[in-house]
Amino acid sequence: MTSTIETEADQSTSTLWGPLDGHHCCWYAVGLSSDLARGQLKGMDFCDGQIVLYRGEDGVARATTPYCPHMGANLSVGKVVGNDLQCAFHHWQFGPDGHCTVIPSGDRIPKSANVFAFPVEEKWGLIWVFFGRAPLYPVPSFPNWDEDKYVTRSFVVPLSEPLRVDPWVFSTNLFDFQHFEVVHEIPGLNPKVTWHEWGGEWTSEVAHPTITKMTMQARMWGVSSLVSRSVRGSEELIYLACTSPLGREGLTAFMCVAAEKGDSAEEILDQQQALHSELIQEDVQIMNTMRIGGALFSASDRNMVRYLRYVHNYPRTRMKDLEA
Repeated sequence: MTSTIETEADQSTSTLWGPLDGHHCCWYAVGLSSDLARGQLKGMDFCDGQIVLYRGEDGVARATTPYCPHMGANLSVGKVVGNDLQCAFHHWQFGPDGHCTVIPSGDRIPKSANVFAFPVEEKWGLIWVFFGRAPLYPVPSFPNWDEDKYVTRSFVVPLSEPLRVDPWVFSTNLFDFQHFEVVHEIPGLNPKVTWHEWGGEWTSEVAHPTITKMTMQARMWGVSSLVSRSVRGSEELIYLACTSPLGREGLTAFMCVAAEKGDSAEEILDQQQALHSELIQEDVQIMNTMRIGGALFSASDRNMVRYLRYVHNYPRTRMKDLEA
């Protein structure tokens, strides 16, 4: 008979599988770099609020909280002026650091006339926004990267329906080794997980009907990003995935797949894109219909429980706290 995992300290395992306040302070991909032109802005749901994403004349992507401090107009209906964001209501402008730079009436600019400017970086063909005041770790990257050796492709994973869970819930799958066999037909996974400050990692032999056998290395960053490198014979299969909470659009999966340059590179990229889209899709219906609140874990869930403890201890914040 399988025993349940014992309670540790004052935090019972049954409470680990439940709703959390706010969102985790992580790097989240919010769009493809190619989809945001110079001078363009987009209003979008993000975590528990909204942001305005824009690209200035200097080509740099930026993101701010959406509401003008003057009278609360949404900056997403404004426009980009140089590298500033201009409010449509009274044409107050806000610079790259979020501080007001112009009040057309000539009034003195109040010290509190600011919007919150999020940390933003572009990497792997994706625009990344950090949900918090200062990044806790670098944007996830491929280790030992050589741009002369590899070709990449970035894309949004198409889903049959919006995914209605938080990133940390979906990322539980990375440490739920039973589900790999039951849901994805990947048997025998039970690797040793090594934990670092901002996530966990493991290496294992993996077999799947589409990709046959390979040795897979997987490393999580925060609670939303995964970097993986696998070796299949003489081929490398490399990918980065990020799940981002985009409100009404649901949890959106962004990916960058990589392959060694050569005659078979496009074929390998196609194969990776199809495989990972399929794997994520296989989880959607289960994720969207399960109850988050209370769980009874068994001994084989120990790595998942360790991940959930990490999730509970990981820093979180709310949009209203960043706007304050």
